[in-house]
Amino acid sequence: MTTEEAKKKWCPMIRIVSGPNDQRWLTNRCDSEEGRSRTTCVADKCMWWSKCVGSNDGMCGMMRR
Repeated sequence: MTTEEAKKKWCPMIRIVSGPNDQRWLTNRCDSEEGRSRTTCVADKCMWWSKCVGSNDGMCGMMRR
């Protein structure tokens, strides 16, 4: 997929601190729009990103496992 397509996908590796009333826990999924935008793929900025040979496209290296 292209990097722009990848940036619209959810990344299972991202963790953010979340919680009401000063309670804190790590999560990788959020219902809010802001939370969703913080848990998407960073594509070619990620160390797992694998670029396809002979193309500008790539894929998540986790998908190769």
